[in-house]
Amino acid sequence: MKSRRVGPAGTVLVVDPDDALRRFVRSRLEARDYVVLDAARIADAVRIARVFVGPIHLALVELPLTTAAGRELAEALRATHAESQVIVVSARPQAELVRKRELAAGQAFLRKPFTEEQLLARIHEVLAEPT
Repeated sequence: MKSRRVGPAGTVLVVDPDDALRRFVRSRLEARDYVVLDAARIADAVRIARVFVGPIHLALVELPLTTAAGRELAEALRATHAESQVIVVSARPQAELVRKRELAAGQAFLRKPFTEEQLLARIHEVLAEPT
């Protein structure tokens, strides 16, 4: 007999200005029992992080983490959701971003465009890492 998971697989905050991408990620993750919060702007994500009562297990964030707003989101997640992992998303190559110091070496990364399989594999990999 196959066991059924009770409750959500986790909560993911998706931060990206692309409405179509957010809808794609939401539909794929909700189909797998994730709770999905989304924001088009970092300022909205900061507000969500500050008011959301449950855990936010993962933030999937378009690159601007090096900006003041990106740092504010990282601080809000650390302050209220210490359990959060972050995957940075960008259309630019990871090596280029690291070389230009826009991305820390070792930071979880997912390059756009990505498939459903790539998205799910990366999320599972990051969530399985010890915090």
